[in-house]
Amino acid sequence: MLGGPKFSPDGKYLAVSIEDAVRIWSTADWKMLREVKIKTSHAWAVSPGSHCLLGPRDADEEGNTVSFQVIDTLTNEEVARITANRVRATAFGHHGRNIAIGSYPALELWQIMVTAATPCASPQDQRQMP
Repeated sequence: MLGGPKFSPDGKYLAVSIEDAVRIWSTADWKMLREVKIKTSHAWAVSPGSHCLLGPRDADEEGNTVSFQVIDTLTNEEVARITANRVRATAFGHHGRNIAIGSYPALELWQIMVTAATPCASPQDQRQMP
């Protein structure tokens, strides 16, 4: 299943969920840079600079997402996990330090601790996609 395409806030990257992965392309030359395995759904988000993805991790018996993971796209490692239910939409904040999760009937806001283990959270993160 194809998920909605999302551009990074700076417009340098395009991410699309296809089947069981999110693929990230450079908009400069349209080369695919990364493929990150996640359980796809309509509720996933790309951090500023495309260094992290927020995507579904686990679902209940009815198929409702019950937890999300934040994945470092350069290492494909999980750097954070968030519990949520009946999620309809997700988004990273402008600097990548905050995550918004829209679930029925509420909106949850999460703040990512800025550490070496959460590279998507730091506005000073100067890593470049290869």
